[in-house]
Amino acid sequence: MSDLVLGDRYRVLRKLGEGGMAEVFLVEDALEERPLALKLLKPGEEGSRDYFMHEFRVLARLSHPNLIAVQDFGTATLPGEEGERCYYTCEYLEGEDLYAATEQLDFEGLYDVVGQVLEALAYIHDRGLVHYDVKPENVNVMTVPATRPGMRAQHKVKLVDFGLTGEATTRRGAKIKGTVHYVAPEVAKSLPADRRADLYSLGITLYYVATRSLPYDGNSAFSIIRKHIERIPQPPTAIRADVPEAWAAFVLKLIEKEPQNRYASAPEALADLSRRLGKPYTASAPSGASSGDEALSPAFVGRSQELDQLVSGLPRSDLDSTTVFWVEGEEGIGKTRLVRELKVRAQLLGVPFLHAACVREGEQPFLRVLRMALTLPAARELSPTYAPALGALFPGLLGGEERARLQDVDDLRAAMDQVVAFLLALAERAPYALVLEDVRRANEISVGLLGMFLRALINERNRGGDVPVLVALTDRLGTVSAESSALAEGIPEDLQYEVGEDLSEIRRLLDNAGLLTSLALFRLGKMESAELVQSMLALPEPPPRLCATIHAATGGNPLFVEELVKSLMDDGVLALRQTELDLADLERIRPPRSLEELLGQRLAKMPEDPRAVLVALAVLVAPSPLRLVSLTAKRSVESTLDALDVLIRRQMVQR
Repeated sequence: MSDLVLGDRYRVLRKLGEGGMAEVFLVEDALEERPLALKLLKPGEEGSRDYFMHEFRVLARLSHPNLIAVQDFGTATLPGEEGERCYYTCEYLEGEDLYAATEQLDFEGLYDVVGQVLEALAYIHDRGLVHYDVKPENVNVMTVPATRPGMRAQHKVKLVDFGLTGEATTRRGAKIKGTVHYVAPEVAKSLPADRRADLYSLGITLYYVATRSLPYDGNSAFSIIRKHIERIPQPPTAIRADVPEAWAAFVLKLIEKEPQNRYASAPEALADLSRRLGKPYTASAPSGASSGDEALSPAFVGRSQELDQLVSGLPRSDLDSTTVFWVEGEEGIGKTRLVRELKVRAQLLGVPFLHAACVREGEQPFLRVLRMALTLPAARELSPTYAPALGALFPGLLGGEERARLQDVDDLRAAMDQVVAFLLALAERAPYALVLEDVRRANEISVGLLGMFLRALINERNRGGDVPVLVALTDRLGTVSAESSALAEGIPEDLQYEVGEDLSEIRRLLDNAGLLTSLALFRLGKMESAELVQSMLALPEPPPRLCATIHAATGGNPLFVEELVKSLMDDGVLALRQTELDLADLERIRPPRSLEELLGQRLAKMPEDPRAVLVALAVLVAPSPLRLVSLTAKRSVESTLDALDVLIRRQMVQR
């Protein structure tokens, strides 16, 4: 199995499991050098392709500590097969399903687990979604043993499998969704269904976990569904006498036949369970659960038109076209989020996405682009021809071959010409999107390669042809060249400066050739800022006075809005689902004068361990091994993991 490599990138280590439409494998990502889970559509399941793509699209838009994080989508042809199969990669989960994980778990530990499941459900419900398939197999629980005597084990919970997730239904006759043992009566009867259907499925799940017995079983799907609709279940205490009455009452309310008799929401359910068990509960999560007093990840707001324009420029199989987008705006205006959304759309359309961010430290931008390009099947037949040039510019790119020595600037330009020729030839065989973020921070070699590549596109257009490629460059207003990334290793500095390009001149030439589309990202309007605040606080409607105050303070800069909301939550001024804010609370808002000042304040208020880990991450090349992060931060591995959890919840780092 370890000889199987999917997408020329993911080496299959072992099979983890399978479901109705897909298999899941543990793989090693050769590009990022990390383990991932890879979910692969089964052969003969082409009818499920739309569900599979839908699942990836949904998860790509969601970000929460108790939801699985997806990475990339693609297709691959396996040995001995003719057609392509879809796959997507996601974080590798080492836990067990809920039923197995709770075999020896007491009810105190179950409270920790259930709290996290309800937080995950609250998050997706606040996004207007219903999971429709909550069951033990779709809840992953990783148990972290106690590190000291007297401490309890901790649990990290992830809700998985979003293939059936969709909006609440408002009409009769919709297709039944879910697994028959856990399906809500209104879903079974094809009646309108909302978030309370997930609470019913969770109730059946907890009944099964608590009693080790399903409340409804039968010889056929029809008989089981009929029992969901008609039969009153035995109380959990009748099956297992040691089930606490508080838990039994909680479960029975979750599985009421009529939705109006259940809890109205996941937060209400968690609040009532906490009350029944004598646990303190506010809008925050219970002890051990994901912290409910953190802002939710913001919705994609105010950039739909720009995204559609970018997507329209993606190369198509039926038309050779070259499009170059220059996306510019101030810091925090939303360029990175726009690129992330474009990546999802491109991969779902089958367009390879070669992407790099230009940063002062870390991997050279075009090195990363070429590493991604070489994972494409079409690159295999091309790489032998261009190997000398690729190896000369980027030693180790092709597996550590000895590099040809670059004697002078002519040698360097010749090697760069060959790399550009490789990218052009690859585009003819596998049209792709090439995206560079913060392009003016690219080092001299990357700027030189980009300039030569764009000039080649211009020349092709002037000859009456086009190369099937989309190029998108993001440009931060006010960026100066002093912030550019490090020079390439092993090439004399004077040679590197000889091949640099004037990006402003390249931009002018692109415009003259009719290849350039400029996309200027502006600050959000009042309504868009309000929508952003509403999404982060999980509110049914945006509070007018609060939103007006935040918009006035931030000027509608999206990152400034996000960070101010997070800061106000850190200070206890705001809370999730807080629908009313009195005048005294509004008067407590003293926004800083700039985004930089606000970020400095948030960093200063951060606990010592997360701050040390964040500083360590800022100087390391991503992704970095956990042990290296802990050594750089001068913290234990355990403290580093705890700090990373805090930083992920606060959306200051991504997995």
